[in-house]
Amino acid sequence: LLLLLTLVRVDILETWETTLPQDAPNHFLINIQPHEAEPLRELLLAGGVESSGFYPTTRGRLQYVNEQRIDPQAYSSPRARRLAAREFSLGFGQPLQVDNRIVQGRWFRPDEAAFSVEQGLAEQLDIKLGDRLVFDVAGQTLSAPVTSLRSVAWDSFNVNFFVQGSPALLQGLPHAVLTSIYLPDDNH
Repeated sequence: LLLLLTLVRVDILETWETTLPQDAPNHFLINIQPHEAEPLRELLLAGGVESSGFYPTTRGRLQYVNEQRIDPQAYSSPRARRLAAREFSLGFGQPLQVDNRIVQGRWFRPDEAAFSVEQGLAEQLDIKLGDRLVFDVAGQTLSAPVTSLRSVAWDSFNVNFFVQGSPALLQGLPHAVLTSIYLPDDNH
């Protein structure tokens, strides 16, 4: 059994590696301060390094769906309990990332207060199109309706989020910026 598991593990990893594009991001740059984003973008461009984009992000804990307080213990699934209890990295950006697809609803306009939720998270926490989500972000309340559910290609190694907010929601919130890049072995 152990030999079989070892062989299967190696086969799965090799299969997975062959499905990745040669230039899939292999580094994530996190905790970039907003005033550092543009100089970093220019530095990467000058060095011929492409990024997956620069994405504002902040941490937030889901407090309510519609006016129902989130209680992790109320969910029957262990995964749903973990998701309900965790803090999320909320993304804020426009346009929709290339490895995301709208499966229900519509992508938000930059000037409206709205969220887009990854479909697996929505299923686990019973979040539906039109639901109002309320997050606690550093003691501030962030509230908006869900205008879309998305599928996400997590294996792209691009920056992706379970919950994506419209740029209008970011106003006045503390945040950082993150990106992913590909560096060939000779650039390390």
